[in-house]
Amino acid sequence: MRQRLFLMAMGVLLAGVPKAWAYDFSAPATSAHTLYFNIIDSANHYVALTYPNENSNYITGDLVVPATVQHDGQTWTVRSVGHAAFINCPGMTSCVLPETVIGIGRYNAFGSCHNMTSITLPASLKSIDQYAFYQCDALQEVHYTGTIEQWCKIKFINWNSNPLEKAHTLIINGDTVRDLVLPEGLDTIRYWAFKGCNLRSVSFPHSIRYISYHAFEMCDSLTTVYFNADSTITNGYAGEAIFVDCPMLTHFVFGDHLTQIPSFLVLGVTSIESIQLPANLRTIDDNAFANCHNLRHVDFVHTQLQSIGRNAFSATALESVVLPRSCTHIGASAFQCNDSLRYVCIMADSLYWGGGIFWRCPNIDTIRMFTSTPPHLSISFETEIPATTHLIVPCGAAATYADNTLDLYNWYYITDVEEMPAVAVMVEATDGGSAHVLSSPTCDNLTAEIEAVADSGWHFTHWSDGDTNAHRTLAVGTDDIILTAHFSPDSPTVGIDIIDNPDVSISSALEQQHVK
Repeated sequence: MRQRLFLMAMGVLLAGVPKAWAYDFSAPATSAHTLYFNIIDSANHYVALTYPNENSNYITGDLVVPATVQHDGQTWTVRSVGHAAFINCPGMTSCVLPETVIGIGRYNAFGSCHNMTSITLPASLKSIDQYAFYQCDALQEVHYTGTIEQWCKIKFINWNSNPLEKAHTLIINGDTVRDLVLPEGLDTIRYWAFKGCNLRSVSFPHSIRYISYHAFEMCDSLTTVYFNADSTITNGYAGEAIFVDCPMLTHFVFGDHLTQIPSFLVLGVTSIESIQLPANLRTIDDNAFANCHNLRHVDFVHTQLQSIGRNAFSATALESVVLPRSCTHIGASAFQCNDSLRYVCIMADSLYWGGGIFWRCPNIDTIRMFTSTPPHLSISFETEIPATTHLIVPCGAAATYADNTLDLYNWYYITDVEEMPAVAVMVEATDGGSAHVLSSPTCDNLTAEIEAVADSGWHFTHWSDGDTNAHRTLAVGTDDIILTAHFSPDSPTVGIDIIDNPDVSISSALEQQHVK
């Protein structure tokens, strides 16, 4: 019976029809309104704003709540906005809370204040409970008197607690926050901290250690994220994202010195098509890029990547996966559920390979392995790699991959097997042209043929090893070969010096061709 009565009362409140209850005293607001209070701590003289016994709509116009009020000859500090304190005040147009308030109560603290366009929250605020701004649909601005660091630590109890969900515009000490630069020294961003905020960009400092899920949910204007933090933990419920429903987020830029991409960081960002990983990257954690359904290109080769976590790139649209020699650990299901994936090249001499990393990737047509000892395929191997795949293995390793005597590896069902030297030949190009591998080394012919082709208005100058022959044959040994073709414009613009800088605007040829 007690539980039934409780549920009935909650239903009444959510419907916006409060039940009458007693208040301890009333006092005037700074804006000359009459406010009502309950004593919550008589020893410290703390009070909470509450609802009067009279009818609703007792506040009209702009409300300014005082920090202290007088009662019975004593000074009382306004410490919180209580449950349903301003429910059904459609005449209220704005509210300013004092620097003494630490909490805003649950269920309609400002419920159905249909015409409130702005609210000012104090730096002292610690938490906002659920449905505090229920049906405040006219809310346009949230003013905050603290710092960005303090805002990030406010505890929003539920997804519907943050007034930014309605207002979208956050103004901190008079400055509208659009390009958010989180300060160095900040280590934590709590749940729903910027939900609904009309941010354009976010820059994370090195000091960030904890990012809670849904922190940037429904940021409809967010286009760019700059992420510089290392050793970061994304904390919350597994499978929930940080950038939920951010349809314009197309650029995720990682700091040059970043070595680790944390779990769930880019999970579910469907608007991203390409990622440039930092050169010093060593670890991609579980689910880091999972469900990025339009992610088509990631350059792994120009990194020091050592480990890819479970489900890290599951349900993406990667067309090719080329992993460097340094990558010796691939977690289970890392690239599963991808209809676009056609080419895979894993250059490690030996590696750990988790179960089902290419499960439900039905269109893989070529896999090139550089290890002579095959990684073990799971028992459901025929659903992991199609039997029609063209498998390229090191010279002399075909028999090992075909061995089915002990079911050690389970690669034997793939019959289209070719042997090639375990050496990568890769070519790239600066702006002004393209580079191509025309023929690759074979076990009987350890040479490769490459060519540089200039665009109209440009001419080839040299390869990165100094050779000036656009079309050349390379002798292949045991070391990988990576060369860049450089080009210059035929006719420099008058009055502008053109500097042929080999380090500028290098575009990877991996998007156009496979590692040969």
